[in-house]
Amino acid sequence: MSGALCGALAAVLVVPAVACASIVVHGEGAFDTPFELASTARGIDILFLRTPAAVGHFLPGLERVRLGAPDLLATQTSAIASVFVYASGQEVLPIGGFTGVTPERTLAQLRTDVADGDFHLALVGHSRDPRIEWIAAHCQHVGRNIGSLTNYFCLPADAA
Repeated sequence: MSGALCGALAAVLVVPAVACASIVVHGEGAFDTPFELASTARGIDILFLRTPAAVGHFLPGLERVRLGAPDLLATQTSAIASVFVYASGQEVLPIGGFTGVTPERTLAQLRTDVADGDFHLALVGHSRDPRIEWIAAHCQHVGRNIGSLTNYFCLPADAA
C-alpha cells in the first residue's frame, strides 16, 4: 500500500516538474502549454503575440483619430475587440459577441453611441447585420481594408 502511495505521489510531483522544465528548455512563455502540438503553439503565438504587436504599430494613428472619444474604436465582434484591448489596454466597444454570451449593442444603442461621440473609428466586416449596415451607410469609409474588415469613421452628426 505504501509503495503505491509513494508511486502516486512521485507521479504527481514528476509530471508538473517535467512540464515546467519543457517550457523553460524550449524557451516558451506564458501562453504556451507543455506537450502542446506545434500547430497549436503557432496559432497561439499569432493570436496573442504577433497580432497584438502588429496592432501596436497602428496605435499612434488610432489615438490621433480618437478625438477624445472614451472608446478607442468599435469592432464587429468581441474577438476582434480583444486584440485591440490586449495591445493597447484601452476600451474597445464590441458591437457583437463572439460566443453569443456577450451582450450585444442594439441598433438604437449604437446610434446613441455615435451621437454621443463614444467612438469614431469602426472596424467591421461585410454583414447583413442592421448595425453593420447602418455604420456602412452613415459613416465614412476610410483607409484600406484590413483583410475582410473595413474601416469607417463616424461623427456625431452622422447619427441622425
